Parts: sequence; C-alpha cells; structure tokens
Amino acid sequence: MIIQTIVNLFLLFFPIDCTTVADGNYNNPAIWSCGFVPDSTKNIKIAHVVNITQNQSCKNYEMSANGRLNFTGNYIFKIKGGN
Repeated sequence: MIIQTIVNLFLLFFPIDCTTVADGNYNNPAIWSCGFVPDSTKNIKIAHVVNITQNQSCKNYEMSANGRLNFTGNYIFKIKGGN
C-alpha cells in the first residue's frame, strides 16, 4: 500500500510523457509510445530493455520491473529532475 501511494504521488507530480513499447535503442523513436525520442523535457517510463548508445537525458524517469538500461559504451544518462 505504501509503495502504491508513492507511485501515485510520483505520477501526480511527474506525469509520464513517453513509455517504451519494445526493447531497443533509446534513440529509436519506434520504441517510444510518444513516437519520438524523449529529451530532457520529458518524463519517461522504461518498461523494456533500452540500450544507451550515446549520451541521453530525460526530465524524470520511472523504471518498471521489466525495465533495464543497457549501456553499450561510456555514455551518460542524465536525469534533469524537477516538475
């Protein structure tokens, strides 16, 4: 119950703009529900295996139980934060 409350509060303050719909590279618009590659202004949900093949950023993120970031090199995934 406490965890669900925390998730609900997160979604209230940080609504998800884009969610992954398939495994793949972060920079591939086809893996995102929004149809474009999210940037530092978007709140995202990682629900699949996502490869980081270059530096990327988002505003905030949520990781589902099946979600995973796979870094293919020495790249940075920056979370800007804020609401």
